[in-house]
Amino acid sequence: MAGAWSSTNVSGPGIRNTAGMAESAGGGLGRDEKASLRQAKEAERAFRASKGYVPDTLWNRLKARFRKRG
Repeated sequence: MAGAWSSTNVSGPGIRNTAGMAESAGGGLGRDEKASLRQAKEAERAFRASKGYVPDTLWNRLKARFRKRG
């Protein structure tokens, strides 16, 4: 077993598995990347509003998903 001592296989009291934390906490993106993604999201929201599109909200996405199911 080549990877027997990787961070995903080590466990016990006092040992914390942090292997998946980077993916769940922003995908390992730095501060600049997060800021640029936030700026892009705001720019897209402003563009959609200027064209008169329906705002992209969680509830609108859920409604659309349930309508598609039948």
